[in-house]
Amino acid sequence: MYEKCEVEEMLRSYLLSNSQLKELENKIAKNEVLLKYNGKKYKESVEDTIEGMALNSPTISDIPKRKNK
Repeated sequence: MYEKCEVEEMLRSYLLSNSQLKELENKIAKNEVLLKYNGKKYKESVEDTIEGMALNSPTISDIPKRKNK
């Protein structure tokens, strides 16, 4: 027969170790997802680079107006 204090201590240690185990499982799952996407690289074509570098002049309505009085 176990005493009440021994049972309480066993329950506390079980709950603590169980929560630590779940935390580790969550970290492992998160790291597996990160590793899955880590190797994928985006390759940009020359056309995409040139299109991104193209300068668009702002329209007159987009230029802020000075208000000096």
